Amino acid sequence: ELVMTDDVSFAPVAPADYAEARAFIVKYFYAFEPMNRAYIDQKEPSEVDVEFAVKYLEQGLGVKAVDRDGKIVGLSLGYIGQENDAEVMRGEAERNAGDRKWKDMLEFLAYVQEGADVLGKFGIDVAYEVQLVAVHPDYRGRSIGKKLVEQ
Repeated sequence: ELVMTDDVSFAPVAPADYAEARAFIVKYFYAFEPMNRAYIDQKEPSEVDVEFAVKYLEQGLGVKAVDRDGKIVGLSLGYIGQENDAEVMRGEAERNAGDRKWKDMLEFLAYVQEGADVLGKFGIDVAYEVQLVAVHPDYRGRSIGKKLVEQ
């Protein structure tokens, strides 16, 4: 479903959008994401981290904001959170032990996931969790990020 607001419209990310969406995520999410930027040895995102995020696009869990020319100017990406998420993250960390940054980030996120226990706190088995929201700098301050999450 296409939703239009001002000169920006919102729609699910389609397979034809994957390459543009991937480039957008790298340029406008990872470049500003605090954990990625704060990592000691490496400021650019790990390739395996980017691919891990992009796989959720392929599951239909991305929403894009596009300008009148159809160019992506905002993107949100989520995943379906489940009870074993921390375990899955630790398994992913072990499989990618050669990429220290990705491994460290996954282990930290697994720790946070267990500590937060969002599913247990609300007595639910599954939840849609927003993984990332990114908006082109020229379009910030217009509630596009909020609208992406609401879609």
